[in-house]
Amino acid sequence: MVNLQQDGLVGFLHKTHTEEQKVVEDEEDLDESKAKEEATAKRILPVGHAFQSVKVKEINYFDGVPILSSRDSVLTAKSLNYDMIKAGDFFDAKIEKVNQNNQSITLSINPFVKGKLHIEHMADNSLKVIPPKFLEVGKEIRVRVFNVNASKRSLEFTKKDSLFKSDAPVFNSYREIKKGDKIVGVVVAETEHGYVMTSFGNVKGLLTYEDVKAKLTEGYDESQFKVGNIVKAYVLFKKKDKGVALTLSKKKAKASDATEGQEGAAGKS
Repeated sequence: MVNLQQDGLVGFLHKTHTEEQKVVEDEEDLDESKAKEEATAKRILPVGHAFQSVKVKEINYFDGVPILSSRDSVLTAKSLNYDMIKAGDFFDAKIEKVNQNNQSITLSINPFVKGKLHIEHMADNSLKVIPPKFLEVGKEIRVRVFNVNASKRSLEFTKKDSLFKSDAPVFNSYREIKKGDKIVGVVVAETEHGYVMTSFGNVKGLLTYEDVKAKLTEGYDESQFKVGNIVKAYVLFKKKDKGVALTLSKKKAKASDATEGQEGAAGKS
């Protein structure tokens, strides 16, 4: 146990996290049990030993004790746990596994934080197979966080060029969204009413067929709205933190916003 000198707070530092793990290159020249004993002895520290720095790796919520590490690889990691990450963050992540069955790849930011890059987020347009550049295990690629759920230790990444742009609006919850806001989202489904889109922070919205026809006229190119394609739309109204109604018309969204403002002002007068 390590005293963190903060109102009596203590943390648990496992002996394997007091130094970097070293790989023995010539195992035939060493007695395995003796090597383990020596390695363990080196990591036994006397009471009163002071660490220059440690970092909280995770929290054991059952015991209420922070789990610590003093490894350099952990101390220098940009983001260590899921609670530190927000939608819109950029990372250099390593391809750890290719999942052909569900058409995704597993990426790791560091040894403790991993996430998925699904095929619909590998390019702006819809894809049928995973591109070769995403099949090389061990390769490092630049990605952006599309959604994070810290409680479930879940991360979703994107590589879409349209979502990499600085002007792509990023939301972390429905509470941040207002009428008239622009949404750059990905088509994820088609229902009897219209196209379902998702954006940063797992924000979901519905773009109705009626709205699309009004903007693009009858006989519009439906391929623009294939699952996986990027669509830019505007917020008409929110549905009590359950989603948003969308429109392709910026003018229509702004008019809706202005109408609400006038009604609010009339109610106060």
